[in-house]
Amino acid sequence: MRTAPSLGNPYRYNRYSFAWENVPPSSPAHLDFGCGDGRFLASLKTKGIDRLVGVDISRDVVCRARQRFPELEILHISDTVPLPLGDAQFMSITLMDVIEHIDEQNALLDELNHVLKHDGVLIVTVPNTTTL
Repeated sequence: MRTAPSLGNPYRYNRYSFAWENVPPSSPAHLDFGCGDGRFLASLKTKGIDRLVGVDISRDVVCRARQRFPELEILHISDTVPLPLGDAQFMSITLMDVIEHIDEQNALLDELNHVLKHDGVLIVTVPNTTTL
């Protein structure tokens, strides 16, 4: 899906641009599941979101993200479920190019549903598949 980037969107036509466009501005909290180095999460600061939380399973990536963006809440998780987060905390969650790496996809989606507010937005992207 191609979404034309709005003014202020730091990304071009890619999954980050799509996700950035669909994360609601001025919300209480956003979760980036599989946040990697934290760059996408940090870009959401311009949207006026009060709490930016990222989780990742890689200790090395979490350490780098914490060093680079100490103002963000970056958590290391040992497993995808359960998450060390309370119910209905997030107005939006991004899960970009991650779900295809998860064995228990239904369990993860159930867990994300618990931490997402009732009227929240879950944004999921998966990589394109090219067959030669």
